[in-house]
Amino acid sequence: MTLTAFFLAVNAAGVRLVNVNGHLQLRGPDGSITPEIRAGAAEHKAAILAMLPPSALCDDAREQAEEHAAIKSADATGATGLAAALAGWDETVRGDGWGDWQLEWQMEVGLLCLRMRDCADEAVLAKLKPLADAKPTTLADWLELGRCIRNTEGELRQAGSLPVPYWPPKARPAS
Repeated sequence: MTLTAFFLAVNAAGVRLVNVNGHLQLRGPDGSITPEIRAGAAEHKAAILAMLPPSALCDDAREQAEEHAAIKSADATGATGLAAALAGWDETVRGDGWGDWQLEWQMEVGLLCLRMRDCADEAVLAKLKPLADAKPTTLADWLELGRCIRNTEGELRQAGSLPVPYWPPKARPAS
């Protein structure tokens, strides 16, 4: 399979390619990753990884896991009760830093809400609010909603009206 044929097959199947610490991961709906796609990925792995930036999500998840471990450790000594609030984290996120589609959906809804938080443009809010309010019940629903979110954000970005989400500055440890 040529690299072009591989990319066409991946796109047609709705499969995402992700570089996780130098390892190629294929992510897609159940049954979408065919033996042909797996063979093409193996054949062109080096070229694909050279084109993909490392996944920022995995870096963030690793940092969160480290913070979670520190909170659990502090909780064991009685220093904080935050570990109780994070009890479901380990069940939701697998060891590779990636959870199921529901976690990805929740993260996207959170980003949409942060975009809408300080937005005063009613036309923009009218486009973003239905996306944030949608409630997918299956992976297929989420994939369709994700495409709608991506397309809407792209249109707003091109028009120069995509709100920048509030993001707090990263706290620096006291020296």
